[in-house]
Amino acid sequence: RVGYYAYPERLHPEMLKAQDTIAICPPVMSQKAALAALTEGGADWVRERVRGLAENRHAVASAVEDVLGKDAIVGGSGAIYLMAKLPVQDDFRVVDWLS
Repeated sequence: RVGYYAYPERLHPEMLKAQDTIAICPPVMSQKAALAALTEGGADWVRERVRGLAENRHAVASAVEDVLGKDAIVGGSGAIYLMAKLPVQDDFRVVDWLS
């Protein structure tokens, strides 16, 4: 996994405090692949992939909301994953419910 943070300068002191909780030293191959994707692939390539992820997320969110209701999706508004409130409390019942 390779990533970066973009934040306002005023948050720099606080970001330094949190940096030790971030995984460091991704493998060199991952770094080179990320750099190639951003430079050779270009911003258009990245935008196309992000658009596809957003479309997938919307499709999944719609399907979950159709079954569990609009209030079932919580958080994750800027992410490619969803957090959903399931209608059961027990882990084993969740597995049974999903199957």
